[in-house]
Amino acid sequence: MNIIESFATGIQRIRNLYREYPEKPKFKVYGNSISVVLPKINYKRKDISDSRIDDVIAFLKNQPRSRIEIQEMLQLGKTKTTHYLVLLQEMRLVERIGNGPNTKYQLVGGDVIGD
Repeated sequence: MNIIESFATGIQRIRNLYREYPEKPKFKVYGNSISVVLPKINYKRKDISDSRIDDVIAFLKNQPRSRIEIQEMLQLGKTKTTHYLVLLQEMRLVERIGNGPNTKYQLVGGDVIGD
């Protein structure tokens, strides 16, 4: 049917993001389009506030950022900022790219997300 070749990598990335969640995305393939329904992932945790998650995600929408840039945006210290970044990585919302002083953080998949 040659369907897989037309999916590129986006479908696999979506499936990977939902791998550990009970609700899975639903895909409907039509003659010349694909419909995707993404269940909402509840990323609330008792040790991180929703507003901080939203702030970091909004800040990372356009480009990868360093811990220091994120720290300054959140107006927190190094330890607390690192704590938030580790939690966001565990939730698979943010990924780390690079090492050492060149380390940056980006939204999983590296895609720019529109409003």
